[in-house]
Amino acid sequence: MLSIPQDLIMEILPKLPVKSLLRFKSVCKSWKSIITDPQFARLHSGPARLLIKCNGVEYHSVDCEALVDNCGYDKAIVKLQFPIKDYGWLPILASCNGLICFGLSGKLYVWNPSTGDFKQLRKSSSRSLQCGLGYDKSIDDYKVVVIGYTGRLSLVDVLTLRTNTWRRTQDFNYCFGVRNAIFVNGALHWEAYSDSTDGIISNLVAFDLAEETSRIIPIPEYERISSLYNWLGVLGGCLCLCCKTESGVDVWIMKEYGVKESWMKLISIPSQVFKDWNLVSRPFRPLVYCRDGGIVGIINNKILVKCNLNNNSFQLIKTYNDGKFNIDDVIVYEESLVSPR
Repeated sequence: MLSIPQDLIMEILPKLPVKSLLRFKSVCKSWKSIITDPQFARLHSGPARLLIKCNGVEYHSVDCEALVDNCGYDKAIVKLQFPIKDYGWLPILASCNGLICFGLSGKLYVWNPSTGDFKQLRKSSSRSLQCGLGYDKSIDDYKVVVIGYTGRLSLVDVLTLRTNTWRRTQDFNYCFGVRNAIFVNGALHWEAYSDSTDGIISNLVAFDLAEETSRIIPIPEYERISSLYNWLGVLGGCLCLCCKTESGVDVWIMKEYGVKESWMKLISIPSQVFKDWNLVSRPFRPLVYCRDGGIVGIINNKILVKCNLNNNSFQLIKTYNDGKFNIDDVIVYEESLVSPR
């Protein structure tokens, strides 16, 4: 039998898709040992995909590059079997390194859609849906953070996946926007506002997972009309902020983490783009970079588009309000072997 050098195996295996790696565990004991090693899971990095929850009960995993390459929606998606039966309405809350967090009314679950591995977390005392999931490198484990409220004070509860126990940490004097946290640079980030800003987002609050302390991350100088259609995300590993303006929507990215002057306006989307699709509210979410430098994004949670940054043009990829698909949630994740257990 032909023997493959170990260093060549270790060079090839991390580049393979998760589906292949799961099959290759049965090749031999040594391969299974390699693939199931947590250290190998950290080395492996798969492509970005979209997890789309539609029609209330369906979960679609979407290959972004296949969509952009005009392969057709049916060829670009894989329909997933959600591990909980009779779960009803269960919002997608957060994503980190291929793990997806779901939850409602204090019940939280973490799922790896690439491997099917799943864990139900101990119930949180907080009924808030404001949640974050991130990796704490200092302990080599993942943490779930939930924000609750008492008056104007934000209460912070932290769960470590390995121990599956909750702890109350520091309180915040900020109120947070309705959306969930974004994990970048070892910290979870929320849009935040104070009493003095009349509900307009005034800063980002970063919660460092290793230190379990918070700090303020400045936002760019822009024409602040309303926080209703602002959106905080991550694009290419950088914080990304979409802001509604009088003329349309501006997309900003923070090129150097924590440095206010490094905010760069990536694109300005004129109002006419939204009028062309008969959209009024204009919420736009950039999701992921394409190979050619464009951006796949979604408008109004209904229209998947590709944005050309060179000429500010948009290419329609898929419309979901056609009676067949109605999107409830969409989040970016990457294929991974990381286990939530």
